[in-house]
Amino acid sequence: MGLVQFITLDVIDIFLVSLIIYFILLFFRGTKAISMLTGLILVFLLGFLANILQLRALSWLLKGLETVWLIAFVIVFQPEIRSILSSIGKKQYFEFLRKDKSDIEYNRTIEEIVEACQWLSDQYIGALIVVERLVGLKHLLREDGVSLDATVSSYLLETIFCKGSPLHDGAVIIKGSKIIAAKTRLPWTNRYLGKETSQLGMRHRAAMGIAEETDAISIVVSEQSGDISLAMGKKLVRKIDIDTLKVNLTQNLLEPQRSKRRWMEDIKVLLNRIK
Repeated sequence: MGLVQFITLDVIDIFLVSLIIYFILLFFRGTKAISMLTGLILVFLLGFLANILQLRALSWLLKGLETVWLIAFVIVFQPEIRSILSSIGKKQYFEFLRKDKSDIEYNRTIEEIVEACQWLSDQYIGALIVVERLVGLKHLLREDGVSLDATVSSYLLETIFCKGSPLHDGAVIIKGSKIIAAKTRLPWTNRYLGKETSQLGMRHRAAMGIAEETDAISIVVSEQSGDISLAMGKKLVRKIDIDTLKVNLTQNLLEPQRSKRRWMEDIKVLLNRIK
């Protein structure tokens, strides 16, 4: 009986810690803090293992790093922490079991982006479209950009980038099925991008800059040649056709959502069984 009670308490303990970590990651999702938070968690885990294995020197070093990272985290991300703490308890944070956006909605968003890129390319109109994934891009709106809350449509994207539009310069930021910002300035990359580096303009460098800092997908339409390029991670794929663009967007936007939805359904089934 004692052994069963001990095992039960361990399971409850592990479940509660996992739940706390899950909600912390959920709260910080949508900000740049998520990368630093992940690193901090890894340092804590290494410190925990070092203590178990009685690695004294490593434990001392990691304990020092934990303190430095924690202080840096609080200082650098003070606004996000204040906002998150003030929002704890709101209903919106407990809707993680709701059904995700349907495939139809994501397919429609992809279709609208592809259609806009095709038209912009045919008209030789320069454009820079950034699609947010897991790492949030809200920080880009603090310094510059025009906030929007509009459903993604090819007509709207074409109008924004049309020559003479006050929102023509800068990048459009898309989150889910919404255009959340336009005329946004992005960080530039200083990396060597191949033998054609000197031929790449500001849009290509900005596309690579945000793709290197986050997991966002950047689409560039060249004003000079009409070529469409795709930036993701540390790769810049140039001169792709419209079908290739659609395939890449589907693989990197729609498929992860399907996997996430299947995972959430499994969690719901598990919770129902526990009840």
